[in-house]
Amino acid sequence: MNFLILGTLAFVGHQSSGGTQMTRLSRIESLKSRHFRIDQKIMSEGGRPRPDERVLMCLKLQKLRIKEEIERLSV
Repeated sequence: MNFLILGTLAFVGHQSSGGTQMTRLSRIESLKSRHFRIDQKIMSEGGRPRPDERVLMCLKLQKLRIKEEIERLSV
């Protein structure tokens, strides 16, 4: 959770629009990478004979929050 908050705080300030755009793009790429890694963990956990439903729920919630952050930054 702190990770998302810290990432959001990076956009608060008085930067030139070009600098802000690069920061935003790099942040989106970083989030997409995390989203992909979490998706891989979900598939790995779901493929086990007895997947831990709590772990799956937590991973899916993280993935959803990252997706929402990506969408928010893409506007």
